[in-house]
Amino acid sequence: ARVRVVDAAGEPVPGATVSVASRATVRHLRTDAGGDARFLLPPGEVSVAARDPRNGHIACVPAWGDRREGTLVPEAPRPLRIRVVLEDGAEPRDATVQLATRHPFFVSGHGALPRDTDGAFVTRPIVPTLFVVRATARGDDDVWYHGQAPGGAVERDGTIVLKAWVR
Repeated sequence: ARVRVVDAAGEPVPGATVSVASRATVRHLRTDAGGDARFLLPPGEVSVAARDPRNGHIACVPAWGDRREGTLVPEAPRPLRIRVVLEDGAEPRDATVQLATRHPFFVSGHGALPRDTDGAFVTRPIVPTLFVVRATARGDDDVWYHGQAPGGAVERDGTIVLKAWVR
């Protein structure tokens, strides 16, 4: 397989570190002068990440699949603002939002996120594609509500709609 690493302007990033991770192995490669790295796809689920050596920006495809090529554009970590609402649009009183890593190569702190003055949950600066964002809340009716960002990962600031959890 081949991955091309380019910057935000579409220019190749030579010398970028590319990590190819499966459940059994993690392999690290460097891109060539054209920003390309080639690798054999290991069996099973595979994640591919790249780090730009010039600025430390990161890109990740947590589920590479069986694709033969792809392009990664590393980005700077940034904070995300996440709102949590119930299906009727009301904000629950006691919601909790947590981050969980998606990529087996990267390890990050997990835990409940703080709220800002507007009531949105705010992450520390992160690379969004590396994380899954989940939320829970207990409603006035003593019912628990659960939800997660669409597709699991939050790519930008957004809203998570919680649904009642019935046993």
